[in-house]
Amino acid sequence: MLHASDQAAGLRRLFRRTPSAVVALFASGRSPGSLAIQTLTALTEGARRVVVIDEHAPEQGSLLAAFGYPDGGDLLATLQGQHDVTETMREVAEGLWVVPAAAAVQAVPLLDDAHHTRLEAGISELQRRADLLAIHTVGDARNLTPFARAAGRRLLVVEASGVGARGACQWIKGLAAAGAGSLE
Repeated sequence: MLHASDQAAGLRRLFRRTPSAVVALFASGRSPGSLAIQTLTALTEGARRVVVIDEHAPEQGSLLAAFGYPDGGDLLATLQGQHDVTETMREVAEGLWVVPAAAAVQAVPLLDDAHHTRLEAGISELQRRADLLAIHTVGDARNLTPFARAAGRRLLVVEASGVGARGACQWIKGLAAAGAGSLE
């Protein structure tokens, strides 16, 4: 069984050797989910293909729930060999696909080598299909998931409000404390 830090390192290597850009998306404001949707939709302009690994469960503001799609499928089912990763992809807007991954995020620290190999193969396939692979992050900056830690870039989207500014400061301080690197 690999440790979470080893898995994050493995994901980092995977994210860096494939052609699509990988970015962890952090949103701050009164409605971070709406802000994330606006940002991701804008990133599809110019015929860009954006695939989002969504770490949020439906009750936490998942993108599928926000777009009115029923809950269903998770990247975890791919890791368990139940189906192909492309079966978890849902096109929610022109050029924007969402892959639910709330359960997979919880399982990553427990993966054995076989499941980790399936995860790498699944992410490679998602990247092959995308110009940009985005990680719609969950939690807080002090407890980044292996997906968010492994992303080569971090994008902080902030609503122009007091709530947004305070939240952004919390994200920046937390990411700095976690050694996450620079933000865009």
